[in-house]
Amino acid sequence: MASVDLLLTVRTARHCYIVRRDQIIEIRMVSSADDLELPDPRGRSLVSYELGGLLDPRDLRSSHRRHALIVPTRRRGVALLVDRIEDVADMLSETIQPLASLLERRLARSWFLGAVVSDDTPVLVLDLRSIAQDVVMQRV
Repeated sequence: MASVDLLLTVRTARHCYIVRRDQIIEIRMVSSADDLELPDPRGRSLVSYELGGLLDPRDLRSSHRRHALIVPTRRRGVALLVDRIEDVADMLSETIQPLASLLERRLARSWFLGAVVSDDTPVLVLDLRSIAQDVVMQRV
């Protein structure tokens, strides 16, 4: 039997991505740096990064109002900052199509779970846990 995943559509300044809600322990509105000084729900300090800049160096912050996707790791929480969260959808896990092996081998990091086709346009599904782990280990 297929599992159902809650997927969120997130936007950075230049791009749109899909993330799995089960990889996030908290979504936080960020209006100032003080909002990121608060610990994660497990009481661990946060390290924050612009998600757009991690994926595309030209994808720089576009607005003052932000959302932080708090992703847990063993050592601390990681706040991945995005401009907007636009959509929430329940989708069957089979909806996420794997990346072609040729493309996957050419990626610098394994930060993608696959892609979802939405309105005839493929949208990349991010592996936030892998991204967060690389941020904590300073492999970005």
